[in-house]
Amino acid sequence: MNKIKHSLMLVLLLFLTALGKASVGQIEITEIKNMGVSALKETHSIIQVSWTAQGAPELKHVSFELSLEVTYADGFIEHSQAKAPGSARTGRFEVPTLHRSGNQPAAEMKSFKASITANYSETTTKQVGL
Repeated sequence: MNKIKHSLMLVLLLFLTALGKASVGQIEITEIKNMGVSALKETHSIIQVSWTAQGAPELKHVSFELSLEVTYADGFIEHSQAKAPGSARTGRFEVPTLHRSGNQPAAEMKSFKASITANYSETTTKQVGL
């Protein structure tokens, strides 16, 4: 009975170790920065998101899906989406500099939250000699 318990605990430990290695992120957001007022729209600011992406050589990043949430001082949240090619490591968003609602004073940007999803392809090769 004790031998079975130890074996089950060992299997569980190996599973949790493998799970921990699998959950290590390969994308890290390194910076979210307000670059200033847009040259095209004076009422908007440019927010730049930078990231690093690592992975095994057999993985090729095809594209990235970027999401940005801007929270304003009045609690309003602006959502923006963008796509970037697999070679990119920065993305830019144009968002309103101030949030205006009815007769309320304009609310300034308070915080940013970025999310990045990597889309990748994996290649494997095996050669068998005859």
